[in-house]
Formats: sequence, C-alpha cells, structure tokens
Amino acid sequence: MIELETVNYDRKTGERLSLEDLFEEPEQALVQFSRVSRVQLTAGGLSGDTMYEGTEPAEENFACFTLLPDGVRLYFGPYQVFGWSAGVQTVELTLDDLRPAKPRLQYWAE
Repeated sequence: MIELETVNYDRKTGERLSLEDLFEEPEQALVQFSRVSRVQLTAGGLSGDTMYEGTEPAEENFACFTLLPDGVRLYFGPYQVFGWSAGVQTVELTLDDLRPAKPRLQYWAE
C-alpha cells in the first residue's frame, strides 16, 4: 500500500502549519480545494462516486498538500479519487483560485 503524508512548516519558527494558519477562512479553502479538484480531475478523465467522495470539502480529504510559490499542490492516494490503476493524483491551485479563502500571503512570499 502507498501512504501519502505531507507536512508544511513555517520557515521562520519551525512550527507545523495548518489550514487555519495558512488561510483566514480555512473552511472556504476546503470548498475551493473541492471545486478545483473536481474540475481538474474530471478534465483528466476521472469521474464517478469515488472521485466525488474523495473530494468532498472535508479536511481529511485534503490532508496531503504542499505549498508552491504561487499556490498549493494537493495529493490524492490510490482509491481516494479513483482505482489503484490511476495511481497518485495531483491537483494544483493558484493563489487566485484560493482568493476566496483569504490566503495569508506571508507564507508564500518567503
């Protein structure tokens, strides 16, 4: 089995960062993660109940992400959004995509 885990840290303090640290409105970040993931995964040929369940706007569905200079990369393990044969799936969101969640830009400006 493949298990994915990502951890994001504040480069100045070494503290682990949560959605609450990164966004003024973390619940809205989950909504944006869900919305953009569904669009991109569907455009990539994935669909069905598994994809919709694996992209519901719940924190456990978006626990694996890394910060990019201009946004966020989400990781989905096998079976989270499609069968094993599809492998690990990724989705990238820009800071513009995340604007409704009010990203705390100091974490991207470093």
